[in-house]
Amino acid sequence: MTTDAHLHLSFFKSECADALKRARARGVNRFFCASASPNDWDDVLKISLFEKDVVPFLGTHPKFAPLHDNKRLEMLLTANENAKIGEIGLDALHPNPFQEKVFKEQLETAARFKRPCAVHCVKAFNTLCPLLKKLPLPPTILIHGFSGSVSEIPFLTERGAYFSFSGASVYPDRAKAHKLIKAVPLDRLTVETDAPDMMPPADCRFNPDCERNLPENLPLIIRKIAAIKEINENELNEIVTRNALRFEQGGL
Repeated sequence: MTTDAHLHLSFFKSECADALKRARARGVNRFFCASASPNDWDDVLKISLFEKDVVPFLGTHPKFAPLHDNKRLEMLLTANENAKIGEIGLDALHPNPFQEKVFKEQLETAARFKRPCAVHCVKAFNTLCPLLKKLPLPPTILIHGFSGSVSEIPFLTERGAYFSFSGASVYPDRAKAHKLIKAVPLDRLTVETDAPDMMPPADCRFNPDCERNLPENLPLIIRKIAAIKEINENELNEIVTRNALRFEQGGL
């Protein structure tokens, strides 16, 4: 059994229940369901209400920063003690003037509510790291789809970070991603699908002809990451499952 550390179940709409059923049949038994914008929050909470192995994450992706409503976020966090925060972050590929303000606001909210937080960061670690140095921090942070540098790993680890990798990291030509996978300490490593996005290579899909990523692919992604990490697949599965639980519970 294992945990998908980041995915977007609300994007599956009416096919969500079937996607979860297929994933459970492959041994995936916990799902960290991220939001992209306030438009997703109610759907994510509804899924977690009916699917007890789904952990709701409420937050605003940097691309949708202009839509953020922090008062509503705080209200929902108060009403849903099991809800975490995410995905929030910074993204140089989707610039807008609200990103940094909205990120700070959500990170401070996570710290104040003592909720674990999922962070998206693309080509913006030079901005993220200084902010993490001076802002109040939540109990734990998950850098999803980690794409920073090896030199940033110790700094982030000291600030309570876990690191997650998807199937997009295991393509044979992703040398940088492989280097990062090898460098992340085993006790801070988690694995995600980011389904329905981040399509993994064909040999990491139970249905190679499927046109979108599915949470059922997680065990095959773990197998590939185990090979890159040069560790037994079953051992890695136990480690990343334990790490995901520690992150979720706000522990290091």
